[in-house]
Amino acid sequence: MLAARDRAELEIREKLAKKGFLKEETEEVILKLKKLGLLDEKKFIKEYVRAKRARHWGPFKVKLGLVALGIQKSDADAEIRQTDWREPLKKLVKSNKGLEKRKLYSKLSRLGFPSDLIKSEMKCEEQDD
Repeated sequence: MLAARDRAELEIREKLAKKGFLKEETEEVILKLKKLGLLDEKKFIKEYVRAKRARHWGPFKVKLGLVALGIQKSDADAEIRQTDWREPLKKLVKSNKGLEKRKLYSKLSRLGFPSDLIKSEMKCEEQDD
């Protein structure tokens, strides 16, 4: 269950529940995984943010994904604040040069990038042309 990638505690709880584990058994498994260092929420958050950033997700979309996985908003925010979001945004703006400004803005917004960052990066790209 843990081989492919790190998982959030909520994911493991849900998988164990689907397999018919009782609540007490689930708690035991969770505790054991934590003791063995196989369940580390901070590490999971860091890896999740890295992976989603590489797939061009913006900070808003990443945060929604983390919260959906049972991660506290404050923990998600802490890692998101430490991450550079300009680089993936810059790549997206460059690779979508042909798009009309309005469509590009909408696309980047749907990917979860904040409007101030989008506007700033689009302006920089305009000046580079």
